Amino acid sequence: MIVHPNLLHGRSRAGSLYTIALIIVLGLSCSGQGREPQKENARISLDPKYINDSTLVFDEQYQKAVFGFIRTRTLDLLSSDTTFRSIDNQWNVARVRVVLQTCTNQAVRNFWLHVVVKDQIENYGIKNAEPMMNIFQEHSTDAASVQELSQLYDGELESRNGHEIVSYKKAGSFSLDAHVFYPDNFQRGQQRSAMVLFHGGSWYQGKPEWMFASCEHYASLGMVAIAVEYRVYDRHGVTPLECISDAKSAIRWVRKNAGTLGIHPNRIVASGFSAGGHLVACATMLTILDERDEDTSISSAPNAMIFSSSCFDPTLDPWFVKQVETRYPAKSTSPIHVVRPNLPPSLVVHGTQDKMCPFWAAAKFAESMTKAGNRCELHRLQDAPHFYFLEKKYRVEAGEANERFLVSLGFLSKN
Repeated sequence: MIVHPNLLHGRSRAGSLYTIALIIVLGLSCSGQGREPQKENARISLDPKYINDSTLVFDEQYQKAVFGFIRTRTLDLLSSDTTFRSIDNQWNVARVRVVLQTCTNQAVRNFWLHVVVKDQIENYGIKNAEPMMNIFQEHSTDAASVQELSQLYDGELESRNGHEIVSYKKAGSFSLDAHVFYPDNFQRGQQRSAMVLFHGGSWYQGKPEWMFASCEHYASLGMVAIAVEYRVYDRHGVTPLECISDAKSAIRWVRKNAGTLGIHPNRIVASGFSAGGHLVACATMLTILDERDEDTSISSAPNAMIFSSSCFDPTLDPWFVKQVETRYPAKSTSPIHVVRPNLPPSLVVHGTQDKMCPFWAAAKFAESMTKAGNRCELHRLQDAPHFYFLEKKYRVEAGEANERFLVSLGFLSKN
């Protein structure tokens, strides 16, 4: 889960205590279906009376135990009911069903419905989530809770206005969108530099809305900025391999439709945060995982890459390895292991205190790229953590580094 500052300002029936409880539980959601369960929770069984004891909902041990129970039952449901495989938001749709079946006490039901639906809005987005929202509004009797999430949902809905939303790919029953942000002075027929942005989320969660603020920023600098929706494990039941295929499809779509989009086909920059950076590297470096129906004569490699807190060695992640190794060796989709000459120029922005994607891997990637004859600049954010953008000084420093890099390429004009 990505903890955003606005999560700290939730409004709810029991005030700050309720909000803190939700933060604790939502923090557990990073172990959604896309992560192996804790060993002790693998086959957890709880007394229904314990689950439905409303006096315990603010107890941390209760939250961990019931979260694990709901998680296990959700995994069972997804395994036994194949109809989920073709629906969007399948993880949280299934969790809502489990909550309704398990939580018979109304106060307990209110609490856990709030947890699941807030997780959906915050970490997966509202696309195709209206049915889930309707179920929440129908079954929750907590007026303040309903009001909070309704406002959160409406805010997400509003954020999808003011820019173009175009489907760039159809993958089975799923349609994937590109959110296109134009400069205020943009005119059709122009050829602007493009910034294509991929959110993070460890290949199992995330939403393009996380990149909207960056899109607005780059559009203000005169670029056409595009936030890409790609399939993730919890929403679509896919592996990181499909994430890579979607990234390749997205960049190829941008180049193929450059004229319509008002983009110069040779001034396309791809940027990604965390797992999104991994996708940028793979779309550029890999010769595998192209979709069969796409014209591979159109390159999926951008003309430049910007990496922010990016994952360069996913072989360090046991879940990633397990997901991909049935089809490909994990190292074949690990950027640090597939560096070669003749790659586009790149900028690596990385915090030295990143505990999720270690700095040493970023430094090793940059060194390997340089040794292979590629231009690769490493910008160290001294003492910065993984989510460095939550601190203004790091956010400003990274933004300045990005803009200097773009100016040096001629993709952005000096002010």
